[in-house]
Amino acid sequence: MNPTVARSSGPRSVVAALIALALLLGAPAATSAAAEAPAKPYFTDSGQLGYAGFLMDEGDYEGAAREYARLIERFPASGLLAEAQLGMGEAFMGAGRFRDAQMEFRLFLFNFPASPLVPRAARGYMDAQARLRERAARRRSAP
Repeated sequence: MNPTVARSSGPRSVVAALIALALLLGAPAATSAAAEAPAKPYFTDSGQLGYAGFLMDEGDYEGAAREYARLIERFPASGLLAEAQLGMGEAFMGAGRFRDAQMEFRLFLFNFPASPLVPRAARGYMDAQARLRERAARRRSAP
């Protein structure tokens, strides 16, 4: 074995060597340039809707509501806003946030009165209202 060759002391020395190499090659300049570039959305409106639907299927209702809200915020001219608004209401229902669900269904009915999804939104609104009444009745009857 050649005594002039440094021996590796494991993964730590490899990581240290990679960091040193990155610093020598100017990685910080590339990082700062990337930080100055404007952020691009990761999804299209249909991709965002699909991801929110996936979260609903997985039972992550809070996450789904957040993703539906992002679609509405990031793609205000999208043709998928009605589905996102309705999905947000349904996600809030799944999360037990009945007041928020009722508000989203009401907004849907106001914003998209000609949508073929109106019957679904109306049922959601009535379900949310019924759940709120049940909750209020339980509170009144509790000792």
